[in-house]
Amino acid sequence: MVEKEGSAGPRVLVIRDSYSDSLAPFLTERFSEVHLFDPRDNLTSIKGYVEEHEIDAVVVLYSFANFTTDQNLFVLSR
Repeated sequence: MVEKEGSAGPRVLVIRDSYSDSLAPFLTERFSEVHLFDPRDNLTSIKGYVEEHEIDAVVVLYSFANFTTDQNLFVLSR
């Protein structure tokens, strides 16, 4: 998670692969918190995570090749 100090704005959850690494710093300009969630390493319920951390927006950002072959995307349905 990337958090801006002293800021109380919207929070975003990025469901991602390594393709999104270069985008995350740009999201800090618009969001007070940027949560990075990689389904390859985390099988937590996304719905529960969103509720627990009071997320305002969710973005799925994958390279096409990884999105079509990733075996862990079933966590999006949790």
